[in-house]
Amino acid sequence: ILVYTFLITNFYPTLLKYQGGVYAARHDNQSNSDIHVFEEDSADFGFEYYTKKTINRVNIEESTSFKGKTFYVSDNFLKQLDNNNIDYSINQNFDNFRITRLNIKFANKKTRKNHLSKTHLITLK
Repeated sequence: ILVYTFLITNFYPTLLKYQGGVYAARHDNQSNSDIHVFEEDSADFGFEYYTKKTINRVNIEESTSFKGKTFYVSDNFLKQLDNNNIDYSINQNFDNFRITRLNIKFANKKTRKNHLSKTHLITLK
């Protein structure tokens, strides 16, 4: 019972702040803009669950038609945008770690930072 109490009250709440999709959705919910995701980017179910908006899925080939629009993207997908010469500005960055893939290196505060990725809210230029 003590281990369970520790996990519920201390450990899990600390780890939940690394759910970038959840915090990105909360941040985006405060704006009036539509939200888009690229079909080619990996899904983030936390973002999709917590956003209060309809998510518009866009193929990267259609990106020129969405200049000025807000997108939620993974860190890896920014490289794909760069490789396709798609210009963007980063509005907000969020630390991200898939808690379902929890490991000892992430659980250790000293090595956690090395195992984080980022997710982003961007605007296409």
